[in-house]
Amino acid sequence: MHWYLLLFVATALYSVQFVFLKSYQRARGTGLSASLAFNGGAALVQLLLFLCLCGFRFSVTAFS
Repeated sequence: MHWYLLLFVATALYSVQFVFLKSYQRARGTGLSASLAFNGGAALVQLLLFLCLCGFRFSVTAFS
């Protein structure tokens, strides 16, 4: 049951991404620079969240 909840949350968050994208496109336009700025900003947010979840440390193993 736990995995279904995680799958539902992931699906909901993925669909919310399009809401933010459309509102950003309405505010900034759909040009190349606006698209790169949105994707770059999203990548930075994802990187910060990942680093926070990992405790700001990287580890490499034979499995990874």
